[in-house]
Amino acid sequence: MVILRLCRAAALLLTTLNCLACGSIPSHPAESSALLEKGTPQTDDGAALVQGMLLFLNDESTTVGLLDVTVDLDHRVAKGLVAHRDGGDEVLGTDDDDLFESVCEIDSIDWVGPKTIQRIKEYAIANGWVPQEDSFLGVFDGIAFTVLEADAVLALVNEASLEALDAIIDHRAAETIIEERPFDSIRDLSAVKWIGPDALMELKLAANAS
Repeated sequence: MVILRLCRAAALLLTTLNCLACGSIPSHPAESSALLEKGTPQTDDGAALVQGMLLFLNDESTTVGLLDVTVDLDHRVAKGLVAHRDGGDEVLGTDDDDLFESVCEIDSIDWVGPKTIQRIKEYAIANGWVPQEDSFLGVFDGIAFTVLEADAVLALVNEASLEALDAIIDHRAAETIIEERPFDSIRDLSAVKWIGPDALMELKLAANAS
């Protein structure tokens, strides 16, 4: 069951990264033409990887210099990522911050392409930002999730029929999930209209029972 969930999560993330909203110029002009299309970044993990990438980019220790030199991103990408996160006042921790909440939001930054996503992923994994399979992932809308629970819920909401979701949560929430899926993180899911703590808990219980 664990292997199945991880495989589903891997397929989910690859599908999510193929979202239409992602449409900017790749980080390195030398990338082959096949990789210049948005939606082709290569990642192969589920909720834990996404969470690790977001935690890394949203952390105050992640500076332009770190992204530029250590992670080896294009300087334009490094500046764009930090500028997006910090908001108009260019200071993290203030009201205008725009923290990253999904891989597609990362991919929407100018000059970001598949190689940028891959380098962020590799750095996050190598430097301990990615939670382990059996570890605590986080609290979303007051509901706590482990990595395995998050992967199970994401597999459920991305694969279940409308009828199946309708039996678990409010019909309006179920319809919205069908319209807006796939989701690559619990944070993304929790931002959906009609999805609140009660719905997240019901989805968590249903996923754990399957």
